Amino acid sequence: MSTLTAESVVGAVSPDRVVLHRHRPFFSNSFAPVFRGEFRVKSGRTQLCGAFRLHVFVQVFMTVCFGFLLLFLPFAVLRGALGAAESGAHWAAGLFAGLVMAGPAFLMGLAAFAFVRLGKWLAREDRPKIEAHIRRTFESSAV
Repeated sequence: MSTLTAESVVGAVSPDRVVLHRHRPFFSNSFAPVFRGEFRVKSGRTQLCGAFRLHVFVQVFMTVCFGFLLLFLPFAVLRGALGAAESGAHWAAGLFAGLVMAGPAFLMGLAAFAFVRLGKWLAREDRPKIEAHIRRTFESSAV
């Protein structure tokens, strides 16, 4: 059966690096976990050590997205307050204007957070399946 049409665990395995992820045909989830690890020898036994993480591109993208929002939100509120002070309006009007300016950015942040949570929920079976694949692989090749 082809990997293109069958669910499987795919990736790259070399003596110094292991990268595995779950492949599901006709479905893509950038927020799915990727196992990154390496083989280590301890007490004469080879061990696979690693962790599940998001894809590097997704980590960078979400860091930039949330970083921009964290910078923009206080700037928008401050700009509204300063605009009110410059025009002689009451500070509360400036605060309200700043919050209105920050509203769409706050909603974008909520949407990005919801998108990450949805991606995590859609990938809820990925980690156990990758772990089971690793376990089966080691058990079948045990001496």
